[in-house]
Amino acid sequence: MARYTGNTNIRGGVTALTLILLLITWGCGPPRLLREKLEPPKVQLRGVGLTKPTKQGWPLTVILEVHNPNP
Repeated sequence: MARYTGNTNIRGGVTALTLILLLITWGCGPPRLLREKLEPPKVQLRGVGLTKPTKQGWPLTVILEVHNPNP
């Protein structure tokens, strides 16, 4: 059974709180930085085609060219 001795460990609580705050801040910070540095991919439509109709409808073929400017 635990017994209260009158002493509390404030340092451990402050350390845990600091760690939690750092983890929360770090979790929110890097995605914001990555969004600013990364460029979106460039997508161009190269072709559209229809094939023979089926019972479900007209099959559509789309050809896209995707260029990723990020390394």
